[in-house]
Parts: sequence; structure tokens; C-alpha cells
Amino acid sequence: MLWRRDGKVLYAKDAALIGQTFEPNANLLHAFGGNVVAQFNDLDENERKERKSPTASLLEIYNPVREPWSGDVVAVSEFYEIADDLQGTLNSALWSSWLLVAGATAVALAMLSGIVLRGTSTIDAQRSALETQVAELQLLLEQNSALRERVQQASHRNGNQRALLAPHWV
Repeated sequence: MLWRRDGKVLYAKDAALIGQTFEPNANLLHAFGGNVVAQFNDLDENERKERKSPTASLLEIYNPVREPWSGDVVAVSEFYEIADDLQGTLNSALWSSWLLVAGATAVALAMLSGIVLRGTSTIDAQRSALETQVAELQLLLEQNSALRERVQQASHRNGNQRALLAPHWV
């Protein structure tokens, strides 16, 4: 069909519709705004019987018709297409894209888990090395304290022995 802005049918396959005026629907108004509109609709019972298709989907398309010199929308063409194949293709593409997203997400999570596990093992190894070094330092500090104590004792004994050996002048 070919529509005028006020809802008048300028051309239709069914000649009885030509010249009749209908209330413009949202898709028609959107097309008069300069946009191509496409929408899936299910066929009604009569249309299914007519086309002998129990589950046919219908693709309803509204296309703006513009004046070549001004670009203004002067009419809208409306046409329909049986879209069973297109609907199946769209559903297949939807499932494929979801599977791709799920697969990419799983790979990213596996890689992140690997990074975290490797980081955890590095941290554990560094913690173990630090604990070993702290234990060694503690042992060295204890040995150092014991040596310092022995040096002080030796120095103290040496000081007492000098005092005994030193001549006493009176």
C-alpha cells in the first residue's frame, strides 16, 4: 500500500482500499518521521488459511518515500513479506551470538582464574621464603646475643684478672 500523511490510501493491491482514510498507526507515523520501520507479526487465522501456512510469520515494512529535490517524506509504502525463513535465521543468529558470548566469557574466566592461581602460588612461595629467612635471622640474633654475652663475660673476667695481676704500690 501507499499511504498519504493523513492516513489516506493512495494505492493498494485491493482496489477497494484506494481512497479510503484510516487512522495512522504508530509504525506509519514513525515512517512519516523519516525512518524505515520493520516489525514481525503473526498471520491471523484467515491469512494462514489463505497462504496454507499454519505458523507463518509476517514481516511488515514501512518505507518512507521522499521527494528527490527536498528530501521531504511525501508518502509511505507499506508491504508485507512472509518471514518464516528470516525468523529462523534471526533465531539462529541469536543463539549463535549467545553461545559465542558464553564461550568468550568462559575463556576469560578461565584465564583470570589461571592468573589468580599463579599469583596465589607466587605469594605462598614468597611467604614461605620470608618465614624461612625470619627464622634464620631469629637464630642468628640468638647466636649473636649468646656471643655478646660470652664476650662480656670474658671481658669482665679479663678485667678482674688484670686487677689481681697489677702491682700494688702503696
